[in-house]
Amino acid sequence: MKSIVCCLIFTLFTFVGFTQEGGVIFEELTYKEALEKAKKENKLVFLDGYTQWCGPCKGMARAIFPLKKVGDFFNPRFVSVKYDMEAGEGIELAKKFNIKSYPTFLIIRPDGTVQHRINGGTPRADDFIAWVEMGLNEETALYPLSQVYASGKMTKKQMANYHVALVYGGFKEKDEEIKKELAGKLTDKEWLQNEFFFLLKENGYGTERFNFAVKNISALRKNIENPKEVDDWLFRTYQGAIRPYFQSEKFKTPEGINALKEICKSMKVVKADQQELLKAHYALANGYINRNVESVMSVLKDKKFCMNGDNIRVAMKVLEYMADQNQDQAQKLVAAGEKMVPELDARLKKNLNDLMAKYKQ
Repeated sequence: MKSIVCCLIFTLFTFVGFTQEGGVIFEELTYKEALEKAKKENKLVFLDGYTQWCGPCKGMARAIFPLKKVGDFFNPRFVSVKYDMEAGEGIELAKKFNIKSYPTFLIIRPDGTVQHRINGGTPRADDFIAWVEMGLNEETALYPLSQVYASGKMTKKQMANYHVALVYGGFKEKDEEIKKELAGKLTDKEWLQNEFFFLLKENGYGTERFNFAVKNISALRKNIENPKEVDDWLFRTYQGAIRPYFQSEKFKTPEGINALKEICKSMKVVKADQQELLKAHYALANGYINRNVESVMSVLKDKKFCMNGDNIRVAMKVLEYMADQNQDQAQKLVAAGEKMVPELDARLKKNLNDLMAKYKQ
């Protein structure tokens, strides 16, 4: 009997210790009781809306909420509750708050007003805490910003904050509306500012705003908090502009060839190391357009290009497509490949040998 009692005491101690030291304390309260307790303790309500089948919900419950650093942040600020949105009181709460994707997290005032909404989880505790912190600040929380917007007195900076809140809240359509409105209000100088860079990044190659950014690239790099973001954006944009040229027949025209050359000329604004990678993509596209197997295969000698498995797969697909279209191209592939294989690493050798085997006579 004594051993049973000791076991029970140890189990209770372990459980209590875990609750106090191990993370967020979720209380078994009705929604009404949670609001009342929050009012009494001068806290907010944190509501976790989950379902039994939701993988990200389980990930948050297993890897984020039990962490001490998360509990240390949440417990002094919130009365935390969780409800299965497909069972019990959760069914009505899902309707009340229009919760249709999971997990959805709500920060609610004691009067029942939703102050902030977060749609989706994350495997990184610091990120999640930062998301929730946004909901504690009236300058970044969703509901206060929506009120300012409704008043017609929202500044451009507030619109940028509203965009972020809408993204995290899962309100895609409203976010698109806000971005379009904000884009129409920005001056040329503001387009180059850090707080509006999220809008600039949505402009693709050849658009008016992309060309404007390229022309003012020095000012843009100077204004953005992390200049690497500018370089990564430029690289992705040029890469995206080149890729269609080795994916579609419609660019195999004099106009298409000239357009590809223009893309290559304008890549000088990209940092040198990224520019070399883009040149490999250009060689791939140019070889495809001109049916030049040797040009396409030359990219396999580029070690930086081949560090990315996706790049290798694209190159192999292009070669395979070219060989399938023309017997002469197939034999050129085999001949050039046999010369190149000894120079390649084991992974590339296998890829190329497997491809050549298909066309060897």
